[in-house]
Amino acid sequence: MTLGERLLGIALNMLREPRSSAAELFRIAVPRDAVWMSFVLVVVLYVIAVERFLPMAEALVMPVPTLPPLLRAVLELCSELFLVWVLWKIGGVFGGHGRFEQVLLVFVFVWLYFTAGVVLLPILAAFSFTLTGLIGIVFFIHWVWLFVSVMAEAHGFKSLWTSFVLFVMSWIALFLFSFLVSPIVIGLVGMGGNV
Repeated sequence: MTLGERLLGIALNMLREPRSSAAELFRIAVPRDAVWMSFVLVVVLYVIAVERFLPMAEALVMPVPTLPPLLRAVLELCSELFLVWVLWKIGGVFGGHGRFEQVLLVFVFVWLYFTAGVVLLPILAAFSFTLTGLIGIVFFIHWVWLFVSVMAEAHGFKSLWTSFVLFVMSWIALFLFSFLVSPIVIGLVGMGGNV
């Protein structure tokens, strides 16, 4: 079995048994360069998905500022890297012993899953808005459970509640980071467009 086949098997199994799949993933010892390349690739795929389905996302969720795709990709990379750093740091404060690369690695898997949802849910909305809403709720709950479970394994938490608090605090930190940085970037883009 090749490394790619093994990773695919882990990714599929992670949807049902996230903690044991994350533990198996850590035993593989994926090279650091591969982890970083995967992180960049997944974030770029996410940006492409958002760009492609942005009109539908605006209709379904909320208005999203229009930015050049390259700038959006850079901002997204910075935001997600900040989120991973916060997950690692706050996890350590809570007594977790996860390494940064472990947190980054499992983040790649959960973000790939989230990206798949960004692509599939708007397509489903073209057929049934009500069904999409119900599936979207189930998807989000499953995604949060997946996120919390793999972070618990990455940090060695015995309780998923500790990991859930980590999840909430990290997203609050990301919201505050975005709240402070986004207006500056959008203002600079607007100034650049007026020159």
